[in-house]
Amino acid sequence: MIFRGQADAAWQLLPKAGRPPYYIGKDGSRGSFKRWSDKASAYMPNLPENDWERLALAQHHGLATCLLDWTCNPLVAFYFSVESFHDRDGMFFAYHPKRYVKSQILHFHEEDIIGCYRPKPISPRIVNQQGVFTYHGKPFEPLKPEPIERRSTDPNLWYVVISSECKQECVERLHNFGINQQFLFPDLDGLSRHINWQTERINKMVE
Repeated sequence: MIFRGQADAAWQLLPKAGRPPYYIGKDGSRGSFKRWSDKASAYMPNLPENDWERLALAQHHGLATCLLDWTCNPLVAFYFSVESFHDRDGMFFAYHPKRYVKSQILHFHEEDIIGCYRPKPISPRIVNQQGVFTYHGKPFEPLKPEPIERRSTDPNLWYVVISSECKQECVERLHNFGINQQFLFPDLDGLSRHINWQTERINKMVE
C-alpha cells in the first residue's frame, strides 16, 4: 500500500507531464526527458545509466515527467494534504498498485502502463519521505479505482477528503510527531521553511 496527499481536493491524480501547460501529446514527456538526459551530463557527469533512475532524478529536480510522487508513510502523505492551501479541502489517497516496475528489465518508453516504481535512495529527501512513484504510460489519463483482483470488487484506490477547517490543527499535530518541513526536506531549504513556519506560529500566539 502506498499513499499520497494533495493540498487541493480538486486536483486529479495526474503526473505533471499530463497537466497543462506541460502536456504536449502522448509522447511529449518522453521527448522532454530525452532532451533533459542529453544536457544533464553537463551538470552531473555520473548520471545513472538506467532510464528509470534518470527519470526519478529528473522528477526530483523539477522536470515535468510521467512519474507521480507517493510515499510508503501515511503520515507523510497526510502532511502534504494539509500543509498548504488552508482555504481549500485537501485529499488523502491510499493505493494498492497492481503492477511493480522492474527497472532492470522494463524500458519505460515501451510501455503504456501504470506501475509502481521504487527508486534508489538518490537523495535525503526521498529517504526521509519514504518516496515511491507511480509511472503513467498515458500521463493525460487520471488514475482511477479498479478492482484489486478479478474476483474482488474492492477498489485498489481509496481517498479521504480533508476539510480546510482542520488543516492548520493537523499541521500542528504532525509537527508533534516530527513530520515537518525540516524532516521532509533535510537541506537548507527545508530548514528555512521550518524556521519561517515557527516564526509565524510564535507571532500568532502573541497576537
